Amino acid sequence: MWELIWMYLGLFLTAAIPWLELIVVVPAGVALGLNPVVVALIALLGNALPVLGIVVFFDWLGQRPWFRRFFQVAQNQSAGEEESDRRRKKRERAQRLFQKYGVPGLALLGPMIIGSHFSAALAMALRGGKNMVGAWMLISLTVWTIIMTIAAVAGFQWIPSYTA
Repeated sequence: MWELIWMYLGLFLTAAIPWLELIVVVPAGVALGLNPVVVALIALLGNALPVLGIVVFFDWLGQRPWFRRFFQVAQNQSAGEEESDRRRKKRERAQRLFQKYGVPGLALLGPMIIGSHFSAALAMALRGGKNMVGAWMLISLTVWTIIMTIAAVAGFQWIPSYTA
């Protein structure tokens, strides 16, 4: 009984680690002979909690006046002058396009390319919006959990010596 609890706790904690995440944890849990549905739920929860924590942290940080002043000064120094009206319009348009298409794309592809933790951080850094980034990251993690669970179960059934 306790051994099983420790195994599931280990899966939960491993799912929270960047780059391991549910992409590695789900097949590992299925390979250990654990219940695939429970493994999927634990991996999803273990991966989603820190990702949502990153989203909340970046949102909180972005609302701090000192943080906004710091980046405003850095942006003005890198530009060497006040932002021109034309440049401001281009930046605002790029942000609107990212908000419209970028968050879903980054959320859905990110876990396989750079990891879900970094995808969430990047989306927030690009001002994706807390609610939109959080929702799309949850959708993405759920989709990837389902895909990985089905792939792991189907894959291990093809191995002749595997008996779960």
